[in-house]
Amino acid sequence: MSFGFWTLIAMAGSVTMYQFDRLRGFPVTFRSMIALQLSQTLSYAPLTPFVLALARRYPVQRGVLGRRALLYFGGALVFTMAHVVLRGLTYPVWDTGIRGYASVWGSGVHALRLRWDLLESLFFQNVIDDITGTYLPIVLIAHVVSYYQRFRERELRSSQLQTQLAKSHLQTLKSQLQPHFLFNTMHSISALMLTDVQAADRMMTRLSDLLRMSLEASGTQITTLSRELEFLNVTSKLRRYDSKKG
Repeated sequence: MSFGFWTLIAMAGSVTMYQFDRLRGFPVTFRSMIALQLSQTLSYAPLTPFVLALARRYPVQRGVLGRRALLYFGGALVFTMAHVVLRGLTYPVWDTGIRGYASVWGSGVHALRLRWDLLESLFFQNVIDDITGTYLPIVLIAHVVSYYQRFRERELRSSQLQTQLAKSHLQTLKSQLQPHFLFNTMHSISALMLTDVQAADRMMTRLSDLLRMSLEASGTQITTLSRELEFLNVTSKLRRYDSKKG
């Protein structure tokens, strides 16, 4: 994602700068402009994930603003130095001594040597733009994403707690109502055993069906209409037996 994003930025910058230089009459080719923009912009791509990780690992919070500011300032300098090195190694740098582009790899007596003077010049040319135009926006985006994720997580936890609370209230209500109804029904069955054994037997069967349905529905918050009607039918028959006993 980082390489894809910065590639799009580099292509857009290439078109813009190419048109701008053409209008000013500078002899520039589109290929050289793309190479320059890719070297300047695409070198941000491998550095972006590290800045995002730094900002997400050490967010700006109250009580640690001073330490976080120093940390981010140090990170900005490291970010700029890394960008300058990648930029210098992939594309020639303007050398004011020869008034032209030169490679940071100078020729030594026996081997290539690094042109620290060119890297230093490139650092001071890019430090402000790198920090304000690239580093700080990446840090800001990381904080926005992090705060949004934490906000969503808090909403999810709040929803889960509300669901658990509603379930707890429902279970408490069931535990309060079911024993009362069960005791009344059993008292009714006991009374019917002395006057109408068949009615007591039917009432016992209905009570058994009701308890089975109640156990099967234990812990569920959603049921079908047919199941609820069946439950009400059994309950109404028990109440009818209870009213006859009375």
